[in-house]
Amino acid sequence: VTNPPIDPIREEMVMSLVCPVGPEANLLEVGPEHCHRLMVNHPVLTLEQLEAIKDTEFRGWRARTIDMTFPVGTGPQGLQEALDELCEQAAESLTMGEGDNNQLLILS
Repeated sequence: VTNPPIDPIREEMVMSLVCPVGPEANLLEVGPEHCHRLMVNHPVLTLEQLEAIKDTEFRGWRARTIDMTFPVGTGPQGLQEALDELCEQAAESLTMGEGDNNQLLILS
């Protein structure tokens, strides 16, 4: 977004909500691995789109859903503990030993 705003036609040419999902290759080396990404047209997903991503086998990817809720009564300390646990679960998900690792993490 520019200030002052430019006209909508030009702004559409330089603005995008497209979100590439998946492993990012080295931008300095052009190769076929650059094509191994899923392009999501909008950062807000419908339930159907989320289910499709959860169940995907696109390029052999696997998804894991991690619960990110915490008891509100635990206050700021509970939030910090929940964030620490979330980080541990996310790191574990990416390095699971059962064959393939999870390429997609869904925080719910």
